[in-house]
Amino acid sequence: MAVASYTTDLTSFESWEATGGSGSALVEMTGYLTTQANTFEDADGDNPIQGTQHASGAQRNTGTGSLVADRPTGVSLASGEGFFFWGNFLQARAINTFASDGFVGFVGTGTGDYYRWTIGGSDFGRNPYGGYTNYVCDPTITTGRVQQGSPGTTYTHVGFGCDVITAIAKGSPFNLDAIYYGRGEAIVTGGTSTDPDATFDGLATTNDDNANRWGLFQEQFGSYLWKGLLTLGTSAAAVEFTDKNKAIFIDDVRVVASDFNKIEINNTASNVTWTNINISSLGSVARGQFEMVDGASFSADTCVFTDMDTFTFQKGTGNCNINNSTFRRCYLVTSNGATFDNCTFDDAQTSGLTPTALLLTNASGSADAAQIANIANCTFISGGGGYGVDLGTISSNVAVSVDLDNVTFNGYAAGSLGDNSGEIPGGSVNVGIRIQYSGTATLTINVINDSTIPSLINTGSGTVTLAAPPRNFKLTGLKDRTEVRLVNSATNTEIAGVENVIGGVGTGINNGGGAVTVSGTTDNNTFNYAYQYSSDINILAAVLSSSTYEVIYLESSLQNSDKDIPVQQQIDRNSNL
Repeated sequence: MAVASYTTDLTSFESWEATGGSGSALVEMTGYLTTQANTFEDADGDNPIQGTQHASGAQRNTGTGSLVADRPTGVSLASGEGFFFWGNFLQARAINTFASDGFVGFVGTGTGDYYRWTIGGSDFGRNPYGGYTNYVCDPTITTGRVQQGSPGTTYTHVGFGCDVITAIAKGSPFNLDAIYYGRGEAIVTGGTSTDPDATFDGLATTNDDNANRWGLFQEQFGSYLWKGLLTLGTSAAAVEFTDKNKAIFIDDVRVVASDFNKIEINNTASNVTWTNINISSLGSVARGQFEMVDGASFSADTCVFTDMDTFTFQKGTGNCNINNSTFRRCYLVTSNGATFDNCTFDDAQTSGLTPTALLLTNASGSADAAQIANIANCTFISGGGGYGVDLGTISSNVAVSVDLDNVTFNGYAAGSLGDNSGEIPGGSVNVGIRIQYSGTATLTINVINDSTIPSLINTGSGTVTLAAPPRNFKLTGLKDRTEVRLVNSATNTEIAGVENVIGGVGTGINNGGGAVTVSGTTDNNTFNYAYQYSSDINILAAVLSSSTYEVIYLESSLQNSDKDIPVQQQIDRNSNL
């Protein structure tokens, strides 16, 4: 694999550098001005965020004013693309708040034909880059959009404006620099253990290059501020990405689609390993999605994902293992065959639907009850409603038995053992497991190893039974040609038994309400009766020999615990055999 590579799809709209600039003029947007005294400079070297020059404006009076690039040649955008620009108003306290439209972004085709959105204010939207913030505006976003005139789709005007509430005595508070356009994709490929692997540090270093400052993945105070599409591997090139002990914050961008902030893992040969990576969303418009597009290998250990959007894992031909990690206030997680060990799903959120923490599907994306085995030792914490686990729509004409292994449900409605075919009545939905099972045979979920007995909704026509782990009544050391009968002492009826045991094989088995198995070797057989406990039953265990051994009657009971009783058969001296 090649040396780690960090690239972007962003294209320069204007840089204001002596070389590489697009020759934009600086203009004000009509229909937005009140009183001002604005002068412009398009080659200001005092405070650039990229390169050595930037655009500036010297508004002094109170009121609304703007600083916008008028590019000689316009550009058209594809779906999902936007304009990215660095904006800075040096006297931040002199502008209005976000709620009062203190800082606005413009995208248009003329000084009187544009779209405008509120993007910041004195109380929102500034970061430690000398007061500069990287803003993004997708002109197709109608939420909060104000239209002036009749803007077309070949855009020539991009910039920002402020509502100044305190007059400024001197200086050039307006600063505009490095305008880009595109999807906002940071692409990471290559990396090996010797090259070395790709890392978040490597991406941030490239992103923050003074000659090409993208504004997609910025280092700040030892953490990172991320927005856009983070592509790990492409269809043509895999990535080896390994990192640990990092905190990443998803930028609170407003003028974008809900899937704007997203992590994608591509290429079946890609291998991504994260340890103690914490990713938190700062906003609610684009919370940050995660999707494994191809069946790559992904490992997350002791990671925390907070307030994010949906997660779509995919095992495919690779491996996807999530260990000791937390999904807190996130939208739906879809497993697609991924394994979760000792993970916590806390207060699942949703956008207009009943919140569900985890949808269990197999590597092909299909519902599969066996996927329950992939959530061992996990904890689901209710935020007051919704479902913990959704098993999807399943049908089977043969009996299916799966194990719920040390899985805890906190805050969900209490469950009970037995047939849970119907919905739990009353109130808002707050249920541990949801399933639509329509098989003709019973689906049994065995609640084992200290799992919470979950509440369960089955919206299908089949029968789903929650069962405690089976208990075992075992007799060991049985001679060949021995018959065993377990009899209910109260009713004198047979519960289970075997006609004959020889060399670890039983014939004439009566399973009763459980399952009888015979194992062992010659003259050292084991009889085991596995049963579902409901209450104590006093029994008489009859050990009958057709050879030369005495009949043995053992008084015992079937209880909520296993029993292992060694049997020592004595020769019957009165036998004629």
